[in-house]
Amino acid sequence: MQVEREPGVPVARRRRGGRVARAVAGLGAVPALLLGVLPSAEAGQVPLLVRRPAGAVVRLDGPPPEAYPYRAGGTPRLDAYGFVTGQCTSFAAWWLDVHGVPLGVLTVGPGGPAWFLNASSWDGSAVAAGYRVGRVPVVGALAQWHAGESNLERRSDGRWHTSTAGRAGHVAVVVRVLPGGEVDWLDHGAGGRTELHRGRGFAPRYLYVGVTAPGI
Repeated sequence: MQVEREPGVPVARRRRGGRVARAVAGLGAVPALLLGVLPSAEAGQVPLLVRRPAGAVVRLDGPPPEAYPYRAGGTPRLDAYGFVTGQCTSFAAWWLDVHGVPLGVLTVGPGGPAWFLNASSWDGSAVAAGYRVGRVPVVGALAQWHAGESNLERRSDGRWHTSTAGRAGHVAVVVRVLPGGEVDWLDHGAGGRTELHRGRGFAPRYLYVGVTAPGI
């Protein structure tokens, strides 16, 4: 499968000050779920408003996953996209951004604004922002699990085991699609891991954020 390319799509830039505050205010109060996270960011900072450039699509060229800069530290903090560092949502947002498709806690997609909070709710957030969700894997799409949702994952020795998402759900980036719908994915923060993880298996669903949904 191929991913659409569009050279020169700019990387998301931080939007500060009154413009961001007015945009957030226009979308309603900051969700209560964020209140315990925001103080760890810069004093007085509100969630970043990220606008998806028209026509932005995932590019295959970009930095290696090992270049992810927001490693988990002793004290939880926020990355440039509004997510807690070292978590799956932070890694997914960084990967999309450096591959041409900006995404943050508050994202204005092709269908409008949406809050991307816990990974468990990202499928609903994707739909609200104008992206499609489906069961067919595509390179560059996001694999997504709801809280407590299980899947089959292949171990390095070739044996299968059942993996279950935690209470916040999980997201990963699809980097390869194999025959029969099996995929290779990259993630961060799964199962309490603080390092990059390369998985292989089947995910419950895929979010086509910046990639063309199958059959379209």
